[in-house]
Amino acid sequence: MTEPLLSICLPTYNRADFLGYLLGQAAETWTFAFPYEILVADNASADDTEAVVRKYADLGLPIRYYRQSENKGGGPNLLTAFHRARGQYVLYLADDDLLNPAAVEETMSFLSAHPEVRAAYAPWQLYDDVAKRSVGEFFTIDQDVIFRPGQEGDLLDLIIERHIFPEIVIYRADAVRRIMAWPRFCFWPFVFLANTIEQGPIAFLRRPYYRSVVNTAVRAHRRQEGIEEVMTGWDTYRGGLEYFVYTTLKRTGVSLAKETRQAVQDMIDRFIAERMRVALRLWLERGDYLNAYDVACRLSFRDPALVRNIPGVERLPLLLVMQKLARFTNAIGGVERLELVGIDEADHVMPLLRQAGLEDRITLNAGASPPTCDQPENSIVFLARESDRQICLDRGYAPNLVISEPELLTGLHPPA
Repeated sequence: MTEPLLSICLPTYNRADFLGYLLGQAAETWTFAFPYEILVADNASADDTEAVVRKYADLGLPIRYYRQSENKGGGPNLLTAFHRARGQYVLYLADDDLLNPAAVEETMSFLSAHPEVRAAYAPWQLYDDVAKRSVGEFFTIDQDVIFRPGQEGDLLDLIIERHIFPEIVIYRADAVRRIMAWPRFCFWPFVFLANTIEQGPIAFLRRPYYRSVVNTAVRAHRRQEGIEEVMTGWDTYRGGLEYFVYTTLKRTGVSLAKETRQAVQDMIDRFIAERMRVALRLWLERGDYLNAYDVACRLSFRDPALVRNIPGVERLPLLLVMQKLARFTNAIGGVERLELVGIDEADHVMPLLRQAGLEDRITLNAGASPPTCDQPENSIVFLARESDRQICLDRGYAPNLVISEPELLTGLHPPA
């Protein structure tokens, strides 16, 4: 194999179907003018990942394959790919995403013309692979720009202004050698960006070469780690930005005045608040109203206006109560029935409980008064009137499983 200019690193785990599709696309479209390799780091998959890799290697793709002895986690597996790479430059590609080969060529031409640049970052395209078209970009860059050590303030301004996540990047191999640990509490792209600009210039390029697939024919349903991270990772985003600022200040010996430090913190707060608004929207879309409520509380503490104008937030108070009752019923061992007693518009409430997640195994009934049943200890009763509680107890219902509205509403203060 010719010594590669570019190593395309593919960490994978139990997604042979996606990997096979990606390698098939590579065989058809990756006709680069430079030598390259595909480095597959298999995190001890239990499916036929290895057979898929062997198939495409036999067809002539320049693949090198490493298999972990056990699942090491996503971060360590990517480190394996980075540090096993032989190319002068290193690119990370998820096994369920794609590349734009022409844009990769353009990025490599830029790096060849600017050998001092240690990493070239770019936006990524949101790509409908069924329709074969772009549906947008995650962020935009107006023009190619190089930042040198000492220009971290300008770089931070760009990150905050454009809501940039520096995840898509082609590193020089000697920059990758400095990446030897995976951070837990700080979002890794900001940590690696801070450590890379310490070594020398980095670039942000206008044209995306990476296609983040939002619609695929490979599987009807798939878990997208990037979406999961957006829904939960805002505290690590904060950590990554604080890491970036702190290490820059320590390295340059700069000490911020109190007012300046507060201004920087306010910038970070605004960035994180916007990411939390995105997370709130996604939790609402997923129908997880309890998690949406947690995010809404934190946003409302900062500024109640931050939760306004988010689609679905106006229905959060009702659906939150329904989901709390549904999940409580699902969680209690031995419960087989949920009885709604004296509830107005029960015909409307019952479908909402199912929508909020009440399991199908739970029988759902509604009536004007507490029913008599053979096994009342296997039921949860939700009362509209506290006066019905004693009737329930007299009929054998468990005291801790007879719930009234004030008990259900404890701790719930949905934002207006």
